[in-house]
Amino acid sequence: MDTCNICGGNAIISECKTCLIKCCQNCFERHIDSCNILKDDKYHQCQYHEQLVNAFCCHCYQLICKECVVDNHFNHNFISVLDAYLNRDDIVKEFIGKEQTVNSHIDACKETRQKYCLLEAQIEEEGKQFQRCIGSVSESLLQQVEPNIKQIEDQCRAGDEILKLQEKSLEYARQSKRFPLIYLAQLSRYRNGLNVFEKQYMNCNILADLRITQSREDVHQVFLSKVV
Repeated sequence: MDTCNICGGNAIISECKTCLIKCCQNCFERHIDSCNILKDDKYHQCQYHEQLVNAFCCHCYQLICKECVVDNHFNHNFISVLDAYLNRDDIVKEFIGKEQTVNSHIDACKETRQKYCLLEAQIEEEGKQFQRCIGSVSESLLQQVEPNIKQIEDQCRAGDEILKLQEKSLEYARQSKRFPLIYLAQLSRYRNGLNVFEKQYMNCNILADLRITQSREDVHQVFLSKVV
């Protein structure tokens, strides 16, 4: 008898001819409804080593194989796939705080985007009034603002993707009968998405850095000072 990669029990291992998963008879019967999903998305295979996953890393929130332990998860804490699934509520609680922080940042991104768009409209309006004599000034000021608008747009788009991923993950969380590998893989994808968003965008100071003041009167004074 061998050890089942999913439940950790000692039993005769069967291999599915459709999705190629290997597990005990009990897990084999449970996986039937999810077989086509496993075949297409390969949740049961390590994305780095193309081996069957056999554990869950509590440090990285990832399904891992035997080679992962040596290559990328040295000294991390591991639990079986079944234990991770049974303790999914505790796992989710560990990054709720991070999720809330990311959601707050997304809201700040959208609010700042509105401010930049308003600022852009104010600059363009002033540029039309003074364009005969200060067309080059308008272009120079817009060149300062437009890169920031693009960066904020990128953050907002990334934030919208995170919110979609969050909604899908919450949907999976409410479906307690989901196959363990699919549930944990979705959870891992969501956690990784939060980490990527945090690393790429949340250390950026652009939210607090409006290089040109926001009121129309102030923008007007900038134009006048350039002309005079």
